[in-house]
Amino acid sequence: MKKIVFVLLCAFLLATLISCATLLGNDYVIPSNSDFSADSNIWELKAYVDDFRLPTDKKYVTSMALSGLFSNSATTGSSCSAKILVNYRGEVEIVVYEYDKFRVDSYSSEKYTYTLKGIDDGVVVSKGYTWLSDRFVINGDSAIEVIDALCKGGTYLLTIAGGKYSTSIYVLTIKGTGCAAVLSEIFPVEQPESTTTK
Repeated sequence: MKKIVFVLLCAFLLATLISCATLLGNDYVIPSNSDFSADSNIWELKAYVDDFRLPTDKKYVTSMALSGLFSNSATTGSSCSAKILVNYRGEVEIVVYEYDKFRVDSYSSEKYTYTLKGIDDGVVVSKGYTWLSDRFVINGDSAIEVIDALCKGGTYLLTIAGGKYSTSIYVLTIKGTGCAAVLSEIFPVEQPESTTTK
């Protein structure tokens, strides 16, 4: 009986720690050196809806449809499209459609790898793991790296490579211009340190 109580207590504490780690995403701060150009039609602010399809106070930023290519065991270089979402918890969600109409999903959470690099300089700004269920999700420090890059503007290539049971590879082009301006409606902007002279 003591072992069961101990196991249940450990499970409760672990669940509490995980939920606290998830909530830490609310503390994201947009770097002050971000590109706040508002002349982009790529990014927009939306609200989650409740059970009655009415908007809630929880917001997210989404991109317009992005174009890309994908390959797997059945095809090479076929068209795909995607939307990037940044939710109020500071997670990056990527919804991908093969052939621009079939949503990519998995019945169980499957681990993939991703790489985000600048098109102009080829510098890898973020690399790590993402999980696929009904969408790819990047969270934690990896999400911060991706969001920081998008906030700087510029154009990036995002590559997502198959997990244990998949040979799929997705390559998407993402423009960050205007992302910081829209994200600033959800997250605070870092205040640059003032230089005072004495």
